[in-house]
Amino acid sequence: MSFADQIDVFYGRVTHNSAQIYVRVRSLVGGGEWSLAGRVRGPIAPGTRTLPMTVALKDLGEGATLLGSCSIPDPTFWTTQLPGSYEITIQLCRDGEVVEEIVRSLGIRFFGASGRNFLWEGKRWVLRGVATPMHDVEEISAFQDNAGVLVVRNPPHSLLDAASLSGVLLVVELDSGELLKELGNLTRWPAVAIVILPTACAVEDDMRATAPNLLFAQRIDVTSPKPLADWAQVAFCDATEVKSAESWAVPMVAERRLNGDYTLLEARRECDHLQRDLAPIGDFAGYVVHCDTRLTPEIGIVQ
Repeated sequence: MSFADQIDVFYGRVTHNSAQIYVRVRSLVGGGEWSLAGRVRGPIAPGTRTLPMTVALKDLGEGATLLGSCSIPDPTFWTTQLPGSYEITIQLCRDGEVVEEIVRSLGIRFFGASGRNFLWEGKRWVLRGVATPMHDVEEISAFQDNAGVLVVRNPPHSLLDAASLSGVLLVVELDSGELLKELGNLTRWPAVAIVILPTACAVEDDMRATAPNLLFAQRIDVTSPKPLADWAQVAFCDATEVKSAESWAVPMVAERRLNGDYTLLEARRECDHLQRDLAPIGDFAGYVVHCDTRLTPEIGIVQ
């Protein structure tokens, strides 16, 4: 039996001086016959010369789940300019003998939400993104160097890989289904920072525990009796209704649907127009435009 699907890798407290990394095996109890060992090596950034260091993973003993941890001094964060990551070698031991070794990758983002704002490395940051059904990895380079955020539904692994390696931040929208499993999978890609969950879903403790480094977002309808779910940390709202939600105490992302043909960069520029149009109403945490057409990788235009 492999425990690979039961392992969560995540980070806890993060500062410019240190980052705490954790490895958890959900199906095993800490302090008994099972224990964790291994190492964390990094940072590793494709195309960039780095000086990787190695830190030993330490078992934390008795607990509700099997848990290991280590502290990374002076961490290198995953950013759009430098998408660095850490290689984590996890050794699952039984009575001191290694029975399974698993290698995972983890990118540490200094990103989160505070009040009505997004914060990146402690400073206010505004999300500007394009929601598109485009899943062609050849187009990912158009959004490098923080040109914008891609909002995608159920992306394939090829797109998640390309975005994580090239430094393109993703917002992923999930359909109803095996949400716990999908969240666990998405935590493996540092490009994924926000997940839009189905409005009617009930977020359980297991979901929070599985994806502690992801922000849970909801696409809202301000006319419903209870438009914002208790679990929502971010709200996506149609630009025509966003004024009604201006007082909510979570980051608000205004959305507008585009008509016509746009390249990715043309659609990205429409975010600036949306921000300008909404300026008399308020200064929101993000702006997203929807482009329903597909981009062709050969010539980079829509058809």
